[in-house]
This record gives sequence, C-alpha cells and structure tokens, in this order.
Amino acid sequence: MAESPLQWVVLASQFPATLDTDTNPTELQDGTTPDAYGLALDNDGLLFPAAIPTGTSKITKTYTIGTDIWTWYFRRLWRMTGTELQFNSPEYTAIYLIQGRGSMSFNEDSNALTTFFPFLDNMFVAKSTGGYVIPNANSHIGRFERLNIMENMGATNANNAIEMDGKVYASNAGGVYVFDGQKTTELTAKVQAVIASFASQTLTIQQSRRRIVCGTTGVIDSAGNLFRYIGTTFRFTTRALTSGDMKPFPVKAVSFMVDNPNQVDGTIVFQVRNDNDWVDPVTLDIKGQSGQVYWQEKPLDNLPQSRQFQLRIENMDAGIRVRSIGVLAKVVAAEESYPK
Repeated sequence: MAESPLQWVVLASQFPATLDTDTNPTELQDGTTPDAYGLALDNDGLLFPAAIPTGTSKITKTYTIGTDIWTWYFRRLWRMTGTELQFNSPEYTAIYLIQGRGSMSFNEDSNALTTFFPFLDNMFVAKSTGGYVIPNANSHIGRFERLNIMENMGATNANNAIEMDGKVYASNAGGVYVFDGQKTTELTAKVQAVIASFASQTLTIQQSRRRIVCGTTGVIDSAGNLFRYIGTTFRFTTRALTSGDMKPFPVKAVSFMVDNPNQVDGTIVFQVRNDNDWVDPVTLDIKGQSGQVYWQEKPLDNLPQSRQFQLRIENMDAGIRVRSIGVLAKVVAAEESYPK
C-alpha cells in the first residue's frame, strides 16, 4: 500500500465489536476487537460500558410417579436413569405405562446422562462425554432411534446445554459448540486466549434479544458474535493499524465521535500502543455543553513513529458514548480516509 499524506483513518466504528483474541490484530476488520470486556450490546453503533445481560433457564414441566420425577415433552413423560432415557406412553401422567421398549440406552461409556430437551421435532440428550439426537421425538408411535454420539456436544451438568431457535448450544471444557440439526460448529474457536469466559459455563437465554448468556462472563448472540465480561469493569481495544510495507509511520492525533445525549461532563481514559508498548493513560475531557454529538481530537505529542498502532479505552464516564474512533496518520490509501 502506497504511503499517503496525513489523513483521518477509521480505527473503529462498528459497535458492539465481536471478540477475536487469536487472530493477529493487524488482520482484524472494523467490528472486531482483540481485547474487550463490559460492552453494551443493545445500542448498535455505540460504544459504552454495561453489565452482562440477564438470561433465563429453559421452562420445563414435571410430574411425579411414585418417587420418580418425569419431564413432560412432546405430550409424553421422559426420565433419565443412569445411561438410559425412559419414556412413558403418550398422555399418561399418573402412571408409567410402557410403550415399545420404553427406554433407550446411551452406553458407549458408563457416564450417566446429564440432560435432555427438545429442539424442533427432535430430542437432544447429553452426558459429559458427548451429545446425541433422537430424531422425530415428537412421534406418538414410540419407535425411537438415536443417532451416534457427538463428542464435542458434551455437557457435564444439566445447565451446560440449552436450545435456542431450533439449535442446541453446549458449553464444555473445549468451549461453546452449536448443533444446527446437520453439523456442529465451535463458536469459541477464535477466543482460546480467554476460553474460560465461555467454557463449562451455565447457559441461559436473554429472550428479548435472543442471546446465549454464559454464566457471568460471556455472551454469544444469534449471529455467533462473542462478548466478554469481567464483573463491572470495561475495556475496548481497537484493531492494529499498519502501513502496507510495515515501514514506520507517524500518528499525530486521535479522534472520538462522541454521543452525549444527556450533555454530561465526564472523561474518556485511553492508551495508545506504539509497536509493543502501551504508553501512559491519557484523559480526554468531555464537556456536556459541547452538544449531543460532536467530534473531539486529542493530539499525540512526541509519539515516535511505529509499525503498528492501537488504541484502547480503559474507562468512560456514565452517559458518554462513542460512535467512532479515528487517527490522524500517514499509512493508507485515500479511499480509506476518515470522514471528519
């Protein structure tokens, strides 16, 4: 890429940005971040801190026959016992009336079943070492057959798997996987550096926004975007800016397009990384009387030229939101310039 005159370059404007810790930051696109947590998710195009969304567990209805607790799915009762899944005759809720075999075995190993629940017309069944599918589990004939084990869909505990929109999600030591009825896909393949935020977590659903909530540390939306949370703390890191030939280039200033609907006074605290080292934090004062949406620049005095440049926000006061982050640099072609 040929060197160009100093111009404003977009570092970040697609918010909230999905997490990708494992790809080189120089290869990331706008809308992806190598390191972020505590992002607000409900306002597209705006960056600001927020708590993790609240999820709810799946709804189940149970009946007790004798001392055994059964779960009501597809107009019949089902019950786990060891490596077997028992099923009652359709519509019977007070007595156990066997139909056909009356049970299915999942005995590739001796591990007990941990959970089962419907997805579409099928039943998902799991143990710690894998997951299974019973196709057409809504049939009242009762001639059920189950498919082979899917080892990456294991769930050590009942709350480590859940259904949303006809897909099954499972969180185990390997990460979070989704089964769409045809194949399994790992959703956490690009966040191995922070896999603990998503692996072996309790899964719930934020029903209003159709998101999978992973304990108190992770969120996955219906498109597969990932977001991390660490208590109430906040950080957002941009992708890394480079010159095409990896030669050193100057960065003279950074800019923020600020959205301040309540016109509050506050600050944005950020750092920039010049190659490998993050410099001391810089505080940008935000004045409420400046208007609701406005551009604000911050010169970077005496910053040496670098081959890579990144910015990360460490703190934003409540009420302040960012629409975009730019840099005044000499690294890219004119068509990538940042509109002021």
